[in-house]
Amino acid sequence: MESVCNFNLKFNNQLYKIGDYLPISLMDSRLKAMRDHGLISMRVVEKNDTSSEKYLMMYLGDHMSKRVTNGLSGYLLRGQVHEVPRKNAEAIIKHYDNIHIFDINGTYIRPDIVVENFAEIKKELPENPQILIMRDMGLGDVALTLPVVKKIYGEFEDCEIIYATLSQYVCLLAGKQYIQKAIPLKEASAYFKTADLVINWCRASENYKISRNRGNRVKSFALHIGLTMDDDEMVEAIYVSPEAKLSACCNVNCINGKYIGYILKAAMDHRSYPIEKTYTLFHKIHEKYPDHKIIVFDNQRSFGLWKHLDYVVDLSGQTSIQEAIEIAKLCDLVIGPDTGLTHLFCSANIKTIVLLSSIPFEWRYDHYGSNVLSVDNIGYADCIPCWDWQRDYGKVKYCSHTHENVCLSKLDDGKIINKIEEVFV
Repeated sequence: MESVCNFNLKFNNQLYKIGDYLPISLMDSRLKAMRDHGLISMRVVEKNDTSSEKYLMMYLGDHMSKRVTNGLSGYLLRGQVHEVPRKNAEAIIKHYDNIHIFDINGTYIRPDIVVENFAEIKKELPENPQILIMRDMGLGDVALTLPVVKKIYGEFEDCEIIYATLSQYVCLLAGKQYIQKAIPLKEASAYFKTADLVINWCRASENYKISRNRGNRVKSFALHIGLTMDDDEMVEAIYVSPEAKLSACCNVNCINGKYIGYILKAAMDHRSYPIEKTYTLFHKIHEKYPDHKIIVFDNQRSFGLWKHLDYVVDLSGQTSIQEAIEIAKLCDLVIGPDTGLTHLFCSANIKTIVLLSSIPFEWRYDHYGSNVLSVDNIGYADCIPCWDWQRDYGKVKYCSHTHENVCLSKLDDGKIINKIEEVFV
């Protein structure tokens, strides 16, 4: 639902002039309040309205952003709507793959808005709507959206939900009755015209200046579209195919053994326990629990760092995500950083210890229940938690821009051993 400004206004730190497209849904409660108080006035753009000299465009490729040079100087962020001068739009589409005109007929919920109540959205939709949901990055974040997707599906007697995400995550959405189609993000444009509702969760939860994002992430996705979640609605496990289950059993013969799983790295350095410290940690775990072997999980090979340790089974880079979940179910315990695979293990009700860096436990993991514990260094540095909004208060998170790791590099491995003892009591 796009509008044209009848007055000059500044919204979300962007200036809009009279006649400019305002690509913000009327469902945004902040915008409605401004309109209701007479501060702004808008009108719905008619199909034959040619007053604007800009097109709305969206990049849906494999990279985080796409640099374009056809009359422009800058990057198109994946999954975000960009205003592009009409004279440049055709050249951009011609020369670049996966960049599309963002022209939709239905209601659009952009990432940075605040919807007061989902009922406001629902009343704009047909009885059996087609709903396109987009979330690109973050394996864990895709998993954390699933309880909300299920809630959306339950709001209608019948609806068609199409979930567009990165191609490597599509298989994880299979087997969910509330998702009728799971597609690669680059195919989402095929539904721009037909979808009655487009929910854009690409970067919807990363802006910590928005208050809904400073809390549990499942609830953050829900609050974005005006839904609330009950405690028993907060967890949805990822689908694991029968083929993955069989392959997992063949991959490691640990049915009768005792194992502790260990996830090696997070997506970002400042959320990973330093690899150089894992050798000592593994040695201490083995001394304490000599009957257990340690299974190493990671999406990349660890280059044989522990090949001379007979109590370490290095499966890094050798399993699919689904296979890793099944193997982890055979472990007495899994230890991991704040990363996507850790979330998938937690959602599968696997006993897990999370090595937290800069994010409070209750904002990511407390909804999983008593099977999930944590070790952290909260309080070690005044930049913890390192949300972007703290820049306004003179606190800058250095770790995300360097390889420094304030949180976990100083984490005493004795804390980890003590937490393992707590689990095995």
